[in-house]
Amino acid sequence: MTFGLQLITAPESEPVSLEQSKTHLRVDYPDDDSYILALISAAREVVEGKLRRAVFEQTYQLTLDQFPYPTEILALQHRE
Repeated sequence: MTFGLQLITAPESEPVSLEQSKTHLRVDYPDDDSYILALISAAREVVEGKLRRAVFEQTYQLTLDQFPYPTEILALQHRE
């Protein structure tokens, strides 16, 4: 069994489309589309990590090995 946060539902879209990225990068050919999409996703994940917030709606599941004590719940709520 895996403990901790597990992503259940990923975001349905990215903050920047493939077309917007290709226009900005001045790329006219489809050879690097999958690479550009991977870069967009990686950039979103880095921003979410730095902000400690989700950019788009996502669903996570938290699995614990035991029910936390009330002091641990308070610590989780006030973590910054």
